[in-house]
Amino acid sequence: MFPIADSSGRIIAFGGRIFPTGKPDEENEAKYINSPETPLYSKSRVLYGFHRSKNAIREKNECVVVEGYMDAIMSHQAGITNAVAVSGTALTSDQMRILTRLANSIIFAFDMDSAGQSATKRSLNLSSEYNISRKVLLLPSGKDPADAVREDKNIFINVSSASRGLLL
Repeated sequence: MFPIADSSGRIIAFGGRIFPTGKPDEENEAKYINSPETPLYSKSRVLYGFHRSKNAIREKNECVVVEGYMDAIMSHQAGITNAVAVSGTALTSDQMRILTRLANSIIFAFDMDSAGQSATKRSLNLSSEYNISRKVLLLPSGKDPADAVREDKNIFINVSSASRGLLL
């Protein structure tokens, strides 16, 4: 279970990891399940770990956006304290407005699978509407940030210099 907090650190929802039991009908089920939408919790307006990252985002003038809870947790353990996670693979306009109030640069570090690459493209398109620097962190093929950090945290230590800027 992952507690999901608002920007002040108050718990407003939970996310849970579903572990497979090996039944054939589980293939199409979600890996994670979140609390239902409520007046306090709207998945599209919350960034996981934002309450812990906002000061580092402001200080560095840069935010690393990852895909999932574990990606954010492992990033923080590697010293990347300006990392937040979207809930799922969709960055929203509400989340962009939150981030652009604190930073002029965003680094997208989504999983290197097809869903992550699709999320990167959607996020780049959405973020093009904002006057910010946009970069993509290229991880080894097939890796997600949590796996990459687990194998070699140096991949993330110099995340800003390891990411590629966009030629626009």
